[in-house]
Amino acid sequence: MNKELSEMFHKACEAIEAAYVPGKLTKIRDTDFDLRNKILKYDDDLDTAWNQTLKGNKLVSDFRSVLKKWYFLHIKIMKY
Repeated sequence: MNKELSEMFHKACEAIEAAYVPGKLTKIRDTDFDLRNKILKYDDDLDTAWNQTLKGNKLVSDFRSVLKKWYFLHIKIMKY
């Protein structure tokens, strides 16, 4: 299962990296505190979902749902 989660995560990261705008996250971190806090929350949610899925407390589909939210937030940020 760890391999499946890793593959999903790396695929999302590759897509975010392709859309990455240098300095964008630093600018947001320094100027938009609400969005910065949302990023931190989504990061925590993803980490929790990952760990809970590995422990068998959540389904892979639950992890995928949290990953999609995390991914779309980061894609939205690149268009911010």
